[in-house]
Amino acid sequence: MMTDNRTILALDMGTATGWCIWNGKLISKRKRLSEGSKYKSLWKFLEFTIDKYKPDRIVIERLLPIGPVTPLALATLHGTLYTIKEVRYPLLEIEEMDVRVIRKWLLGRGNATKEEVRLEVQKRLNRNIDSLDESDAIALCFYARDH
Repeated sequence: MMTDNRTILALDMGTATGWCIWNGKLISKRKRLSEGSKYKSLWKFLEFTIDKYKPDRIVIERLLPIGPVTPLALATLHGTLYTIKEVRYPLLEIEEMDVRVIRKWLLGRGNATKEEVRLEVQKRLNRNIDSLDESDAIALCFYARDH
């Protein structure tokens, strides 16, 4: 098991964005994006979060269009992230990870549900997590930290 000492920002992007920072300690939350200007809201959130925590690496789930968010909406959110990287943070590393690999690492099977991920993350952290988006971001962050 490798431990990454760099600061990691993990994002589970969708209608609401779960996010997690690992910089030796864990900071995580869920950010609801403004309905009227979702992409502008994501851009402002990313600028604020990147400027505040100065991550070396951003990890996101590879696009697998399953669930309530349309493939186009997910692709546009990902595009917003890649655009802000090119415009404002050209040295920032972005890595896409397969959610099935993360779930297999966490729970032993790649087809685990978001709720099962949330329950396992709660158990490992010994704290309540209300948001499936936040728990997905935490699992993604820990996987990235350890691999």
